[in-house]
Amino acid sequence: MAYRNLNGVGRVATKDLRNYRDDMQAWSIINHAKIVHTKLLVKNQILRLDFTYYLNERKLFCKDKSPKRFDVSNRIKLIEDSLCHHLGTDDKFVWEITAIKEAINNKDTERVSATVFSQDFSSS
Repeated sequence: MAYRNLNGVGRVATKDLRNYRDDMQAWSIINHAKIVHTKLLVKNQILRLDFTYYLNERKLFCKDKSPKRFDVSNRIKLIEDSLCHHLGTDDKFVWEITAIKEAINNKDTERVSATVFSQDFSSS
């Protein structure tokens, strides 16, 4: 959950969202050169985004190995908006998104992998 409502205050960002924003800011600093290059490639292009969520097994499965509720669709918009912001494009150019959950060892670091594909707008 990215936001919650507080009585008398209204809608506020959750701790998870604030942490995510900090992580994205650090990522953008580390990957500045890649971002600048990618910005040039995606400007005014139709985009497809492929996300893979690498999540600890304990988040995805109960002890009896039945799936836990982990709604990946609620997390798509957050990453879509962050990517578009850092790439200097509008999410109106995103025409397709895929999202996959991948179980990893509980000792590994959870992460999201994002791949951006572009197509010239004039050829669609």
